[in-house]
Amino acid sequence: MAVKFKLLKEGEEHCVLWDVMVPVPVDGGFEQRLLKVRFMVTGIDEYLAALGDGATANEVLKKVIVDLPELEQEGREGFAAFTPELLNRLLNFNYVSRALHNAYLDCINGRAAKN
Repeated sequence: MAVKFKLLKEGEEHCVLWDVMVPVPVDGGFEQRLLKVRFMVTGIDEYLAALGDGATANEVLKKVIVDLPELEQEGREGFAAFTPELLNRLLNFNYVSRALHNAYLDCINGRAAKN
């Protein structure tokens, strides 16, 4: 049975945990790697306004990515703590940035996460 839709209160944030497949370059091609991301879901008007104000896709992602749970770092035990610096490091790689942006668009446009 479907769950009834409820409109959030004005100003209330809605966050979702989303599986993002990142095509990581390897010798001879790409390898799909899973990155779990917690997105803050914005309205399309807010998203388009940010882009219309000259914000880049990465600047939008910096506003809507609120956590990267289960992100491991090479040579360290446990999961990496989410920080703006960590997000900047990830977004510096075009293949990560593109995968995150496409996943966010899927999220706010009602398309299923790609597993």
